[in-house]
Amino acid sequence: MAASIDPLDTTYAAGLCYRNGVHVLRLAWRADPHISFDESGVCWLDEYIEESRPHLGAQLLDEFVQFTGCFYGECLIAAFGGAWSHSDGQLAIFSDGLGYTFPFRAVERQLRSAQAGSIKTAYLAAITHVTKLSTARTHAA
Repeated sequence: MAASIDPLDTTYAAGLCYRNGVHVLRLAWRADPHISFDESGVCWLDEYIEESRPHLGAQLLDEFVQFTGCFYGECLIAAFGGAWSHSDGQLAIFSDGLGYTFPFRAVERQLRSAQAGSIKTAYLAAITHVTKLSTARTHAA
């Protein structure tokens, strides 16, 4: 008999998301073996979402969002620190620089609204925001 899993068990969810992110990373390596959980990974994922959209039937949409959302979440953790957490009943990333971010929502938004919801654009904006905060803190000290 399988053990029941608490849907709010962040430790289990974080491990699962990391493993799912690694599976997507291995897929990305087919395009470029230098891709990692970094800006290059986010750029690859942004393009992959766009290329995949026309081929995703409704039956694959949720699974696609789960796997690619895990990858995007791992990219956010690598860039901004933080960890998987729960907020508003959803799995999210919490980091001091950004607060809560929702990688699954971000991927789904891009799937539904194309480049208007680009994860690459959001990621680069977050980099700029955190850099400005860091610079302001340095000058204030």
